[in-house]
Amino acid sequence: MENDWNELILNKTKEQAFVLLLARSFVLLYCLIKYSINT
Repeated sequence: MENDWNELILNKTKEQAFVLLLARSFVLLYCLIKYSINT
């Protein structure tokens, strides 16, 4: 039972890390596009 719980937490952490990475990529892309339009 405890093993399943640890796996669930691990998967959730992986998911959060992936979402965070995705969000950062989008922000970076957005800044790049905005910078390109300004120049």
